[in-house]
Amino acid sequence: MLGQRSFLRIPQEANISVAIPIIAINFAFFMFRDLIYKINAFQGISVALSEIILQKSQIKSPNIAEIQKNFGEFTPLALEQYKLAPKVWKKLPQHAEAGCICVQRALEQSSSEAIAIWKSQNYPAGRLLSVTGGLGVDEWAWVKSGSEVRSCDIQQDLNALVRHNQTLLGISYLRADTDAAAFLKQHKDWTCDWVYIDPDRRQDSERLGGYWESFQPRVDRLIAEFGRFQPKWLIKLSPMTDFRVLRAALPGKIRFNSLYYQGEVKELLLELDASQEESTERRAIHLEANGNFQVFNALEASNFARQISPENSAQDTAYIFEAHGGIHVLDLHKLFVEMPFMTGLNTQNTLFRSSIPLPSHWGRCKKVIQEFEGSLNAIKRELKACNIEAASVTVRDAKGVRAETIQGKLDLKESATHTLFVTQNQKGFRAWLCS
Repeated sequence: MLGQRSFLRIPQEANISVAIPIIAINFAFFMFRDLIYKINAFQGISVALSEIILQKSQIKSPNIAEIQKNFGEFTPLALEQYKLAPKVWKKLPQHAEAGCICVQRALEQSSSEAIAIWKSQNYPAGRLLSVTGGLGVDEWAWVKSGSEVRSCDIQQDLNALVRHNQTLLGISYLRADTDAAAFLKQHKDWTCDWVYIDPDRRQDSERLGGYWESFQPRVDRLIAEFGRFQPKWLIKLSPMTDFRVLRAALPGKIRFNSLYYQGEVKELLLELDASQEESTERRAIHLEANGNFQVFNALEASNFARQISPENSAQDTAYIFEAHGGIHVLDLHKLFVEMPFMTGLNTQNTLFRSSIPLPSHWGRCKKVIQEFEGSLNAIKRELKACNIEAASVTVRDAKGVRAETIQGKLDLKESATHTLFVTQNQKGFRAWLCS
């Protein structure tokens, strides 16, 4: 038996009219876990469920009646595969290629394959304990890299899917039906290179943002109890989590890593060694699609600044620079304030004027064509005089005025080649047209 709380069976209330299109279905009933199901029943329908994912793109989704006919009591899980298939192909292409079955909540919190592979390559482990297994994407990456992985999760039905997906992916590792504390207690004497934990960041189906004290399980309590047995931890958290609060709550040596990939901060990854004296390091990591990555930290900022001669920093050419989100998450953008060739343009120091071009893995750096100051009407006239009819607008510190509003008032079309950076002070608006 797979447990009494399952998302695989269809409750009676799910027999909704066939006239309702799939996209309009309320998927909340998937979380009702009141029925018991047998593993052989799931195995009997698993190939058909995988086929939904393998289709990659649905020309036409079948109606509810057809799905109920084909999948019976597993209709909710089938419906979820139709809904999730495009997301699975984008986030987990190798899992999709194998026909792996997914559920929404686990998919949302899982690492992407690209991030999981990066972690397995940069934190190699002969042995790894994963105490919040989830969909198992990180575990898959470590197993593929040669690690012996043992993992657990409290959701028995999710574990059943993960074990099924292991077979499809051609891998094998232990996935136990238990919670993190019990699992760590069982493995106190199983020496491993890392304990990996990704606490659930939801409560009653609501996202908890950066309030890490509400994440389950509580990382600080687990480390307090088991840190002397397993001192080295990799902790995946929401990038909204305040690293300063974490530093105050957790022991030992911590390196904070913000992982920035495809224009978004994907996660905050902590390397923690509870056996070391308290120390802190911060790194913003810019990952590329090919697996390469570049690091920005205090040392790189200092070395870069030392290489810039006064002659180079005194050029007439100007650039507008905006650091990427991974740098801001760890407050590393404050390092730019100390650089003599850079000047802050807004109160939060998120926008800078530089006299030299800056590395692309730090953020956006665009050459200034012309600078404007005054009312929006005055700036509009100057733009017209320069024959500028198109420019994407980026707004910082404009007293709540949105970029779309300013773009409309300046009568500008979108542009792939020009950007207008806009701020506002007591005297009016300042703007920099860049290419």
